[in-house]
Amino acid sequence: MGYVLELHQMAEKMTSRGFFDARNSEEYGFYSIDLRYTKTFHPSYTVYLIFNSFTAYVLGLLGFPVDADRFLLTVYLNIFDSNGDLVQSFKKSDSFVQTAGFYYGHNPTKKAAKVYSKLFKELFEEANLQSRDINYVLQAAGPVKPEKIAPARTKITTFKL
Repeated sequence: MGYVLELHQMAEKMTSRGFFDARNSEEYGFYSIDLRYTKTFHPSYTVYLIFNSFTAYVLGLLGFPVDADRFLLTVYLNIFDSNGDLVQSFKKSDSFVQTAGFYYGHNPTKKAAKVYSKLFKELFEEANLQSRDINYVLQAAGPVKPEKIAPARTKITTFKL
């Protein structure tokens, strides 16, 4: 829950700093955040397997890792104008290795939360650097009006990276 709250606070800071032009309380666009990950075996897994098989898993009983996976995390920030057209797309990726043993599990949640937080900070910093150009495009498309919301949401939900 804390991770979702942190993401929400970062997004609010981004919009309140003038990233989206909100004069007269009008909104000029939409944004979406997409999180993805892939999990692969880490090469050290075979090393752990060989050592443990030669020692009849005694090393595993002493706390030596018996498994390792590499996680590649990717974050996308997509900014759309009031018509639902893509204005700018940002992407950041990073990876980490999570090991597991007999006495400790293979739960990558804490490491993933740290990496995602770092990626979000980098992503929002990059978006803020380009905020002037993005604001020009958002202003050119005009503010979000009630009649534009449904068609814009349809375009946004069908958007593929």
